[in-house]
Amino acid sequence: MSPDTEISTDLLVNQWKRERPDLDMRAFGLTLRITGLAMLIGQFGEKVAKRLGLRYSEMLLLHALRREGEPYVLRPTDILKLLKVTSGTVTYRVDRLEKMGVVRRIPDPEDRRSMMVQLTALGMQRIDEAVDITVGQAAVDLKELVDDEAAFAATTEALRLINAAYDRTMTAAENPLLHQNPKRK
Repeated sequence: MSPDTEISTDLLVNQWKRERPDLDMRAFGLTLRITGLAMLIGQFGEKVAKRLGLRYSEMLLLHALRREGEPYVLRPTDILKLLKVTSGTVTYRVDRLEKMGVVRRIPDPEDRRSMMVQLTALGMQRIDEAVDITVGQAAVDLKELVDDEAAFAATTEALRLINAAYDRTMTAAENPLLHQNPKRK
């Protein structure tokens, strides 16, 4: 990319620099870029989900189950914490996904009053297809960066530093990316 090419996140950063020239926008500019990228990546994820007959929010739930490893189960409370939604929203999403045959409710072996959510074989097929599409597109989109080992390492380290800074702003219990896996208790 040529240095004079303005990309969409440049537009956001430059608008804020124009509107608030009194502030050092460097750190905020990074967060704007990350937020803008997250929006663009989310928009792509919505297209992938739609292609697979899912809603993006449902695909995120399937992602969470798939990442757990066998037996691909989570408690509803883990899901609501991870996805930052209400218990009613989890119930609604699980109901829809269960009707589609991509998840099932199973008894919680540690609490017979509770149920857990488990990925089915069809759910595994759908989410693996979503991951294949997403990984394939990322490989195309980020090829230039990935092929430059030094730039890739520097970018990865910079993103880790930013991630660590935001991790420090909350407790582990508040962090939606962290949860207790029921099989690892």
